[in-house]
Amino acid sequence: LAQALCHLCGPQGMGTFTDLSIDELTSALPSLVVPKASPAVANSRVVVVGGSIGGLAVAACLRAAGFSKVQVYERSPGLGVGAGLGLDDASLCILKGLGVVGDGGTLPKTSLQRKRWTEERTAEGQVLHRQPYPYCATLYSALQQALVAVLPEESLMYGRKVAAADTMPDRAVRVHFDDSSSTECDLLIAAD
Repeated sequence: LAQALCHLCGPQGMGTFTDLSIDELTSALPSLVVPKASPAVANSRVVVVGGSIGGLAVAACLRAAGFSKVQVYERSPGLGVGAGLGLDDASLCILKGLGVVGDGGTLPKTSLQRKRWTEERTAEGQVLHRQPYPYCATLYSALQQALVAVLPEESLMYGRKVAAADTMPDRAVRVHFDDSSSTECDLLIAAD
């Protein structure tokens, strides 16, 4: 990634790259290419516990790798609100590869703001330290909605709190919910 970014910047270095607009940046950044899993592995039943940014991103990567049996369980009744998030260029490459950012992506370009500095401030607002740090800012809720949009609707279950998990003799995992129901999977990912 660093070589690709330096190649895009030319001999002037990273300073030129930080001046790109959102459109120029998302067009210039390479897309992450998720390698396809073998059919035997991709047929595994996967449960992701946690429907926040991390869990949804894991589920989207698994789907991109060819896993068709991915189920995300989230304890809250729906999408969260959250605050702002900073996305560095590597994160944008991953999201571009998943179809979240870039042309045709599920995250509207208008929800990304290009930032060029990071600052440390006192409680009164006085700047103590300022340094170059190029990144994009977006709202938590916008990124969460964009990740949800790349997943099949039936793969997301809200209002399901996981209470426990047991490994069974056949090496499958039984996931128990707080309503006394359960499900089985071959791979359990805790992303809460």
